[in-house]
Amino acid sequence: MGAAKNIPHNFTGTLLLPPPNITGNLHLGHAFESVIQDFLSKIEKLQLPELDTDEKKRNYTLQTCFTLDPIIQEQVREAFVKLYQDGFIYRGTNVISDIEVEHKPAQSKLYYLKYPLQNSNDYLLVATSRPETIFADVALFVNPNDPRYQKYLNQQIKHPWTGKIIPILADESIKIDFGSGVLKCTPAHDFTDYELGKKYQLSVISCTDEKGILNELVGQWQGQEISSIREEFVARLVEKGICAKIEEYETNLAYSSKSGAIIEPLLSQQWFLDLPALIKQVEKKQPNFLTKINFTTSQFRKTLEDGLWPLVSLAKEREKFPSLQPNCYPITTLITVPFQQVLLHGLIRDKYGKKMSKSLGNGVEPEVLIEKYGCDSLRLFLLENNVWGSDLIYNEDKVVGKLAILQRDFFYHLEKKEINFATTKLIKFAREKLSNEYLELSKISPWDASTKNTLLFVYQQLLIMLHPAIPFITEYLYQEITQREILNEKIERIETETKKNEL
Repeated sequence: MGAAKNIPHNFTGTLLLPPPNITGNLHLGHAFESVIQDFLSKIEKLQLPELDTDEKKRNYTLQTCFTLDPIIQEQVREAFVKLYQDGFIYRGTNVISDIEVEHKPAQSKLYYLKYPLQNSNDYLLVATSRPETIFADVALFVNPNDPRYQKYLNQQIKHPWTGKIIPILADESIKIDFGSGVLKCTPAHDFTDYELGKKYQLSVISCTDEKGILNELVGQWQGQEISSIREEFVARLVEKGICAKIEEYETNLAYSSKSGAIIEPLLSQQWFLDLPALIKQVEKKQPNFLTKINFTTSQFRKTLEDGLWPLVSLAKEREKFPSLQPNCYPITTLITVPFQQVLLHGLIRDKYGKKMSKSLGNGVEPEVLIEKYGCDSLRLFLLENNVWGSDLIYNEDKVVGKLAILQRDFFYHLEKKEINFATTKLIKFAREKLSNEYLELSKISPWDASTKNTLLFVYQQLLIMLHPAIPFITEYLYQEITQREILNEKIERIETETKKNEL
């Protein structure tokens, strides 16, 4: 954005502020996005050219509406039906997302099962960690480059338990060196299998209901939880000669980030928008329209959502799908979703690198921070740390690591009697690292004993190092927090292998 004097009198800008998608209390992620939007809207207002205060008020309007307003709901339904009738919206089956899932190493077992070829005494040996899902098998997969199985390609298997005839297919994603190199494909019970099922248009069959209870496909075990039958079922497989051997191995199991329970993939009926087809339709009227969008980072060029909200939010009362003036639509800037300009910011993460969220229980309510530090402090912190393509992460080890670099550089300059450089390093660390970065980041992290002790240690060491330069204020501050005299203390040297001038 240029200076106000360079902006023409017909300058206009439209910034969309959608409400947060929320089912509970606000958290810092909502504050992060809202602060950026509010900052940009105020910048727009300040840049209205050569207008007095009253003119600015007239030319700077805030139009508000609610997503559940009757007129908006009516237009949403109308748009949905239109997109459905035009073939852009359809209903399909999907495996529910594993976004809030942690993968942890665990000891497990591989069960090697015999799958006989149709009309043959030969069989393929399949290694699986979940034998209780074989009721939902729809295919076997091998790697086309695996010489052991090339002769079996395009043949069929008679399922060892259900008796169904299923195909032997090939895909290069199959790991040759894992287990036997043969994968049984159950799209309804594994995320990887689900992707293979979509790729090869296989049936998606589930042997459980939405609560993880076994259904009619499993016969005598119907009504039980899927995880409860493994021991009994494996015994039956061994008895029938289907299970050839069992091996111990280490794997990564999927656990819920919230409850800690092992995750079972779940099929769900969902609505989908055929975005590639919709883009082609739009490009018939506006060729190469995506190239006209200014993305802050090029890797997000494929991000696109619908423009229904700006249409209905800028409309006059009871007006349906208006033809908006060019100076109001397309939207000038929208945070996270593209219009003329796109600003895609990072996430706020805790010191373990986990996304701060309500469901994980590691989020921080902005109201708490505002009451403690003031709204302006929180706003300035979020805006200052909004780096394109980077997430905001607080890590205590980095605090101590930077102190170690400071100590090394400080003593390096003292040995050379470069007192000015040594003093400058201390001031820079106090202002830019401790005050501006670490203290601000600590405000959005859990204020536990580890965080408190780390910052206290760094602060005390900084006061000791500053004492020769500013003895009176450092003595006062040190006694306030320790009740000890600073001259009786010493600098605790921290070893580091980092290079000079990293501060």
